[in-house]
Parts: sequence; structure tokens; C-alpha cells
Amino acid sequence: MYKKLIILVSTLLSVSIASLVADPSPIDSARLRLTTSRPAHIFTESAPVVFNLTEPAGQTYSWRVHDWQGNLCAEGVLSEGETSLAIKKLPRGYFELEVKSETAVRWEPPIPFALVSDPATRTLNADSPFAVDSALSWTASKGVKGTKLDPEKPYEVIADIAQLSGVSMIRDRLGWFETTNPKPGVYEWGSYETTAALLAQRGIKILSLYESFPETKPSPSWTKDGLYDLAAVYQFSQAAAQQFKGRTVAWEFWNEPDLKRKIPAWDFAASQKAAYLGFKKGNPDVNVLNGSISNIHRAAGMLRLLLDNGMGDYYDTFNLHTYLLPKYHSRVMRETQSLLTAYGLEKKPLWVTEVGLAYEGNGDVAPLQAGSDRREHGPDQARAQAERVVTTEVTLHALGAQRVFFFVLPAFNEANGNKAWGLLRWDWMVKPGFVALSNLTHQLGDAQLLGDYTLGPGVQAYLFTQCGTGKNAPRKGTQTLVIWSNVDRTISLPYPGERLELVDLMGKVSSLTPAEKGQYSLRVGPSAVYLNGLSGLTPATPFALELKNEKKSSVTELSTILRIKLGPTFKTQAQTYASFPSSPAEAEVEVYNFSDEAITGAVKNLGSGYELQGLPERVSVPAQGTISLPVKLVFPKVAPIGATMVKLGAEFPGRKVASATIPILADLPAVATQCEERAIPAMDVGSWIKNSSGKMDIQINAASGEITFPVSFTDNVDRWIHPALKIPKDTLNGALALSFEIRAAPKSTECSGMLVLSDARDSSQIVYGEQPETSFKVNDQWQTITIDFRSHPMALRPEQIRLLRVGCNPKQNSYAFSLRNLKFYVEKKP
Repeated sequence: MYKKLIILVSTLLSVSIASLVADPSPIDSARLRLTTSRPAHIFTESAPVVFNLTEPAGQTYSWRVHDWQGNLCAEGVLSEGETSLAIKKLPRGYFELEVKSETAVRWEPPIPFALVSDPATRTLNADSPFAVDSALSWTASKGVKGTKLDPEKPYEVIADIAQLSGVSMIRDRLGWFETTNPKPGVYEWGSYETTAALLAQRGIKILSLYESFPETKPSPSWTKDGLYDLAAVYQFSQAAAQQFKGRTVAWEFWNEPDLKRKIPAWDFAASQKAAYLGFKKGNPDVNVLNGSISNIHRAAGMLRLLLDNGMGDYYDTFNLHTYLLPKYHSRVMRETQSLLTAYGLEKKPLWVTEVGLAYEGNGDVAPLQAGSDRREHGPDQARAQAERVVTTEVTLHALGAQRVFFFVLPAFNEANGNKAWGLLRWDWMVKPGFVALSNLTHQLGDAQLLGDYTLGPGVQAYLFTQCGTGKNAPRKGTQTLVIWSNVDRTISLPYPGERLELVDLMGKVSSLTPAEKGQYSLRVGPSAVYLNGLSGLTPATPFALELKNEKKSSVTELSTILRIKLGPTFKTQAQTYASFPSSPAEAEVEVYNFSDEAITGAVKNLGSGYELQGLPERVSVPAQGTISLPVKLVFPKVAPIGATMVKLGAEFPGRKVASATIPILADLPAVATQCEERAIPAMDVGSWIKNSSGKMDIQINAASGEITFPVSFTDNVDRWIHPALKIPKDTLNGALALSFEIRAAPKSTECSGMLVLSDARDSSQIVYGEQPETSFKVNDQWQTITIDFRSHPMALRPEQIRLLRVGCNPKQNSYAFSLRNLKFYVEKKP
């Protein structure tokens, strides 16, 4: 549908600060060609909704406008010779304009546009929890990803669009490249300075991050090791914080380090410390965030190790990402907060810097640009995204997140172009999700959460009080309920007032009167609605976000960093441990001093289960300097079954030095004599759950001990087969590891295998499943897959596992694979 829009109706974007969008497709001169003066076709209430014709209409056209629910909102006739089409008396919302010539049989594909509140009528709340990830410095650059559909000045346009969203803060990116830091001490900020200035002009503050380093032109300022060069990290962080002071009010060091497999947790913690000190040197008042954790349920072990290495003193605000369904947010937040509490960090602010719609599948609509692979959301997907904007932002805030950033404002695709993320299309047209965000900030951007409110089973409701700041003064002291439901239903609200204001997901306002005295009735569903004009309501569970105004350690106190650099006989595994080496093993202890005065003190061994040789009694480190101490680690000949924690600390007067900690773990075969094998019950068809996009069977061969899963697929289907084994409660209690053998049928094409462990009772409920970092290929040869729980510390404990789902994505319509020898390992009792 939308691909034809480019070919047939060319809705060229024109803004006051940009030229028309380049159109790669030839246009039939008989077709109506429309432009607007608004970015992304987003109008405000203070300006008329007018579409201009690039030349007078050559014949008479009928036109009509539908809203996001398909309701007819306006219609009319465009006479021959007219040069503009004005649409009057529309409420706020998302709309689609269709036109049809007098000689045509069908309506042309719809042209999206929106009507939102005017930024001039709002007072931005600097502390609003509702924000958006724009990544504009990268995703809105001219011609990004080869697009030809962007405006001439995309940075200006996206800054205008961000202002129209009503957010007071956006998340952006900064590149530490050769172009920004061509040689030591020289910085060329280029487009990053441009975007920061544009956002500042519009009153929007920035949370920025960098997740890159120069690799092709190393100099004395850095090394090819990138993040391992703490001095370079410190210097660039200092320069960036100083350059963007007052505009970038928060800095996040790195993005999703738990997905960056090359750097272990202990080394990342050292880099986080250096970045923190650099940011604070450049701007003492800046808010520094940790590198965002993307999957807390899968990366709990990495986060624990980061905190064991003292990262807690080197961030002001904790941040994480989650793309799970809103109903699972409470679990994500609960387990995150529980882990932080264990380290005494529960009073620090928490932000969710990425959340979005992640389970809608590939984009339903073909790419808008000829030759592009970037698919677009279909109508149902776009509506689901709009609903998710509100439910995720409100829910996560209610669960304790001070700020929530929806991902992402400009068009952006992943998964080879199949997965669409943006709140705008690739032709820079508005989507319903953007309008839902703009309406959310209009309704609740200057409101304070009071707590949740009970309106019946399956209904989520949260009560806010309006602060009435500045231009929002008329609403001061009133209350607003935001409400949605898992299914469409009618609910009742006892309330004595004579009239309330009901606002739908996109901003349309209607008046609500009682169905009977003191009793309101309204329809709710997955699309959130707002009920304004309330007063005197009391939340079921009051919202309490208590933050400690504790005395923080000074930057000088934190300016000493310890790092252990392991020698070549160690091998890092899964970011969370190093393998047990041959003994003795070489290492280096590095001491960094990022203060302006020399320090003298001692490095201490705080660990046990090994001998540390070579540490001097006293060491001195020059100002802004580092020293490296060669040492040897001697381990026992018989490796222990558990991890040996190599842990070092230091004592320097006037300094608070975080320990450096590295778990050393022997491979499972090396401790096999200390383990006992136990079979996982799997030889019963009733223990398995069929789970496939094809027609699947389960076959048991008791003689060979194999379970075989044949499957047949139809053409043009997403092929997957992931049977799940039901694990009886407490079966894996005390498990150190589990393993199984897997093989595809002879001559099968090799494909990727996947394992999920979950505490769900049914395969369809697996959303919060654990996916240990074990990837494997399934081919026609038997291979053993081992999941070592010692090296994959999860939020989910082995005894909680109730489902083991294993499978693959075949490349052929007729396929089968087999499993055998499913077992787990426990420590032998003496």
C-alpha cells in the first residue's frame, strides 16, 4: 500500500527550513501531487491544516479523511484549478487523507498527517519521566543508510519534530571516531555540535552516549585496544562533557555492554570508572549513567561482576533497557532493584533508556524506496506501537523509573531491514506512535504520579495530579487517570462530578457524563485513554520514589583505579570469568591516578584460594599517570569446582579505591571427577510440548535413547521448530550444568540452534526465558551442547527451571532433528 504512495501520489515533505524530499520514482502527471509546510505532516492546533498542490488541479477530485480508528472525519471536493486543500475542524489526532479523481475508480493510497498541541502553548517540565530516544546525530544524518527520501536539512527537521513531541529530554549518540578526535587533544565535533545547538534552541536537554573508539589510526592518545586505554577514555569523556556542557546534561558510557562479547566485565568496569572521572572533570554537574544493561534477566551475572568491581561509585543514575511486554516489566524492575539493593545502591535514580515494540515481527509493508530493504509497519503494527508508547512509559515509571525513553524517533530498521523501530516512516511521514507520544506528554508531561488505581480485573489505571506549571496553570490541582485494558470492556467509575473530559490515545477530546448519578461508565481497551478533571481520588498503592541525598565521594577520592590485566594463559569466557590457567600464571596489576597530585600507597591481595607473588610493599603513581606491576598467580594443582575470586584492593591516603575482581573457573571436564551425572527425564512423549510453525511430530526410540522431532513446512513460511521439555519442579536443584547431544537428519542443511531455559509452565508463556550465551549449529553430526550454570550466572536459578526449549530454524521444508543423553551435573557429596 505505501509503496504505491511513492509512485502514485508523491506526498512530498516540505518544511520551512528544508527543501522538498527527493523522490526517486517517476510521477504520473495526471496524479494529484500534494505538499505541506509541516515537518512529517505534523500540524498544530494554532495553524490551519492545508495541503498545497504543486500545480493547479487538472480536474475535480473528491477527498476524505479518516482517523486512526477508521472513522470518517471530513470529506469534500477539490475543484479543477484549485491550488490547495484545506481541512477544517479536526480534533487532535492521527489522520489519513485519501483523494480520488472524477475519472478514477479507486481512492489513492492514504497520506498520513497529524494534529497535535502547539509547543507554544506548553510549558516543558524538565523532570518529566516521558522521553524519547532520537539517536538523531546518527539516524537523521543526510542520506543515512542510502535513503533518498529525507529532507534537505534532516537535523533541523528532526529537531522540530522532537519539539512537537513535547518531550523535555532526548537520547542521542556521539561518535568517538578519527573524524571527531583526529589527533591527541584535537576535537572536531561537526554535526554533533549542530544537533546539540538545534535541540538547545528548542529547550530540549540531551542524554548522550558514545560506544565507539578510533581503531584505524591509533596514536599516542589511544591504542588499538580502544576501551582498554583508560587514559584515552578519560580524555575523550572530559572533552565531550566540557564541549556540550549545559546542553548534554547526562552522559551514558557505552551502549549494551552485555551484548559486546569482546570485553569482560572487569575490564568494562575499569573503563566505566575512567569515563565517569573524565565526564566529571569536564562538567562536575553532569549526570553520569552506567553502560546500559540490555537484558537484566540474562545478564545478571555480568551486572553483579561489574558491581563487585566497584562500578556502583562510578555512576549517578543506573540505566537499563527492556523490550519485554509490559506485563513482564514488574519482574524486570523487581529483579534489577533487588540486585542493586544487595549492593546498597537502591536509592540511586534509575532510568530505562530504551524500550519499544519488539514482538510484532517483520514489517508488513514493503520498502517505500525502490531498491531499499527497509520494510515499514503495517496498520496493525503501527497501532500496536502507538499503544506500546503509553503502556511502557507509564508502567515503567510507575515501577520506579524516573525517566523512560521510547526507541526510536526517526526511521530505523534492524534484522536486514525487516524490523522497523521508528516513530516516523522512511519517507519522513508521521506514524500513530509519534502522535501517541505527543499526546502522552500533553496529558501527563507536567503531572506527578500518585499511584495505581483499582478499576477491576484486567484493567491498568494510574492516577496523576496535575502540577499546573507555567502555561499549564489551568489544570493545576486536578487529577488525571490513564487507563487501558488487556481486552475491550466497559468499566464503571464511582465519582460525584457532573462532567469529565475523556481523551483518546491520539488526543481527541470528548465530554463524559455520568450514566447515572455518581456513576460513570466508559469503554476501555489496549489503547490507553485519559480521564481529566478529577479530584479527591486516592491511589490503591501510593507511588513512593525515595531517593537518598547522601554525600557522594568526591572525584578526587575516586580518582585511583585498579585493573588486573591477565596474561596469555588465561582465557576470558562469556564476559564473566576467566578459565583456570596453568600455574603459575602471569598477570599485571595496573594503578591509574587521574588526580592532579602524585600518590603513594599499597596494593593488597584480598582474595583466597591462590597465591599472589611479586607485589611490592609500597608504590607511587605520578599525577595523571599509571604504573604496571608484573605479578604471578599460583593456583592449586586440583582445580576447585567453584570459582576462585582473584581480588585486589589498594590503600592510598585520601582515596577510596574500588577493588578489582576476576572469577577464575575451571572448565567442566577439568572437575568432572568432582561431579555426579543425573539424567533429565525426557523419554516420554507426554513430557514434551509441540512448538513449531510447521506440522510437527515427536518420536521416542527407547533402544537408542533418542527423541526425534520430524516436521514439515509449507512454502513461504517462517520455518522454526522449538519443542519444549517439561522439567518437574526442583529437578535441577543444585545443578552445576546440563548437557545434551543434538543431530539433524542425514544430509540436512546446517542451521542455527537455540536454547531457552524458563520458569514458565507453558511454551507460549516463554518471554522471560533465560538464553545462556551458547550458540551452536545443528548439522547431521552428533555434537554435545553444555550449559555451565557456573559460568552463566542468571537471574533464574537452576531449581526454578520448568521448561527446556531447544530447537532451530531449518532451511528446508522437510526436516528432523534428534536429541539424546539429556543430563545434568551436581557436586558429589563426600
